[in-house]
Amino acid sequence: LNRTPQLNGAAFAIKKNVFEELGGFNRVICEDLDLAFRAYTTGIDFGYPPDTAVHNVVDPSLTQWLKQRRRWALGFGEWFNNHLGEFLTSITREPAAFTVALLILFPSSPLIILGWLIPDALILKLLSLALMLLSTFQIYLTPTILVVYLFTFFARSLISTLSSCFASCVFFYWASRKLKYPFNLLEFSLYYFIYNPIWLLFCLLSIFIVALHRNDFDLDRKV
Repeated sequence: LNRTPQLNGAAFAIKKNVFEELGGFNRVICEDLDLAFRAYTTGIDFGYPPDTAVHNVVDPSLTQWLKQRRRWALGFGEWFNNHLGEFLTSITREPAAFTVALLILFPSSPLIILGWLIPDALILKLLSLALMLLSTFQIYLTPTILVVYLFTFFARSLISTLSSCFASCVFFYWASRKLKYPFNLLEFSLYYFIYNPIWLLFCLLSIFIVALHRNDFDLDRKV
């Protein structure tokens, strides 16, 4: 497509005439996300120079880092509420582009989706029902029922977790090779299982926080 609904404000350049055509930055928290989405819906192309290196300095203070993540999460909620109609329209027109963007921003999201879609096996449900009926006659079968139920729950969770993680690893490994980035499986696993689910939860909560209290939260805005 040569277009993207999202970009990183720490590592992008834009032509002056395109920037002016889009009206520049809006006064929002995530101005890079807002600008990229407006460029995407306008049909503006972008390119990627693989031989360009950008060094980004991260604040070493944990307190400042957490404040930054809070600001970004609120910025995402602000962007989502401001562009909800355009966002839904764009998804229906080009679902593949937004699927890729979702996997890049929230690689652990398929884990949650799979948890909703994969049903419990019918045979395990019937087995649990049979054991429950038997337990009415033999009380010592109650621990067995509990074991079967726990096995059903953990088996379903394990299958969805491993499937989602494997698919994400393959996708990010392929993308890293394509973009000539190093891929570290341990770092990605920590990101996938710890940081990204928490970040996804923060972003989802921020959507509702901004919708309910649009003018009541401290933006901690950077200008």
